[in-house]
Amino acid sequence: MRILWAFFILGLGALACNPPSARDLEFSGARAYSLVEEQLAFGPLIPGSEASREAGDWILAQLGEAGWDTYQQAFSYQGIGLRNLGARRGLSEGDLILFGTHYDTRPIADNDPLGQELPVPGANDGASGVAVLLELARVIPPDLPGCSLSWRFSTPRTAGAWRVGIGSSAPPTTWRIARQIQAR
Repeated sequence: MRILWAFFILGLGALACNPPSARDLEFSGARAYSLVEEQLAFGPLIPGSEASREAGDWILAQLGEAGWDTYQQAFSYQGIGLRNLGARRGLSEGDLILFGTHYDTRPIADNDPLGQELPVPGANDGASGVAVLLELARVIPPDLPGCSLSWRFSTPRTAGAWRVGIGSSAPPTTWRIARQIQAR
């Protein structure tokens, strides 16, 4: 019985010195779904549009609220101002874990037989990938020991007549994380 009390007292001491985080560290499918709904409220995220800029600002804010250091990479393609977004922590330690998705939507639903002239809302393409990564960023502590973590949100991945993957294929020297990995 004394041993149990000793462990109990030691446990209380550990909690007093290292209280549990106020952040709930369990992935929530319901929260991820609500993040999809929040993104859809911006409207179609056509690369270079005001809705795309606002959604990008929102993504950066979500990552910042979760404790991540955010950044953006502005670039131009065919005269349209675009940007990739990212967040990181611990890039000088351990193995690199990179999470990535795109956050844009197609300007026309060219594969939809019922509304080819309409923009794609992107609920189960861009928005769902962003929602899952944002929810993971919320529950994975930024200071996870023994590894470096980085989050990447690129645009444009799918932009109608543009080739696929423009944002994610930007020259490596323009991605801050790429420069830091090369420096290792």
